[in-house]
Amino acid sequence: MNSPELNNLPPIKLIPLNDESLPAGHDRQRKASTRPPTDIRWVKVLEFLRSNNLAPNSRKLYERELKRFLGWTQLHYHELRLRHFGQYKEYLMEVCRTDTGKSLSKSSINAGLAAI
Repeated sequence: MNSPELNNLPPIKLIPLNDESLPAGHDRQRKASTRPPTDIRWVKVLEFLRSNNLAPNSRKLYERELKRFLGWTQLHYHELRLRHFGQYKEYLMEVCRTDTGKSLSKSSINAGLAAI
């Protein structure tokens, strides 16, 4: 098991993923300045919204509903199947609420599905 090739490997260096495991005095500001990776799906949504000549209210509706959908799933568009739309409709009916805490109306659910 102790072959010469294994002895020539460099030591493994562990890199902490959270602030608690950083040594004292480590520059914690660096983490605050880094931005999370951009979700390519959202970039495509923005391209769609910019490329279409939509009325301001329509644009807001599409943006809100597509943002909600992307928050619900991590799937890319080519991975979506009919069952996912059924699951999303169920999510809209049972989980999503308005600002006042009411269930979404049928027209709001339909708008959410139509935006996709």
